[in-house]
Amino acid sequence: MRAHAQTAMHERILILYIPLLPAHRGQASAQVNLGNHPPPSLLGPALMSQHPPAPAPGDRILVLKPRWLRLVLGRQKTLEIRGSPLAAGPAWLGARGTLYGSCVLGAPSELGADDWAAERSRHMVPGVPPYMHPWASPVHDVRQLRPLRSYRHPKGAIGIVGYAQGQGTGERG
Repeated sequence: MRAHAQTAMHERILILYIPLLPAHRGQASAQVNLGNHPPPSLLGPALMSQHPPAPAPGDRILVLKPRWLRLVLGRQKTLEIRGSPLAAGPAWLGARGTLYGSCVLGAPSELGADDWAAERSRHMVPGVPPYMHPWASPVHDVRQLRPLRSYRHPKGAIGIVGYAQGQGTGERG
């Protein structure tokens, strides 16, 4: 019975993630490697441990505007676009001083003009690229954080901020 429960759990995980895989969506560009591989949660418990229960000093926080954060948490936006490459690996998802979840960023790739249009359904940015040389980082294994935690956003910081000792002692919602 235990083996059956584990099999059923893995089947649910596969059903949840299959729509996010580029190979199954038929939208991956042949010219750009955007991470045509399963999310880390499907690769085994060692990689799943990339999601600690709470942030630790030095952890990076990917700062997003609320609009983009909602789409990432809803697993609709699966590519994060930036003007420079983001390092692959785990990141907390934050906006306006609150941590809402975590994810694992895949290896970044620079997007050309043709790739920009072809990948629009994954990055969801309308119009022309907001950067001269846009970089796309696949967003995998998105998890919502409960309870929400606060963080101190350094004045003027954009993109990535570090979680510092003594932050986030307050839980939210």
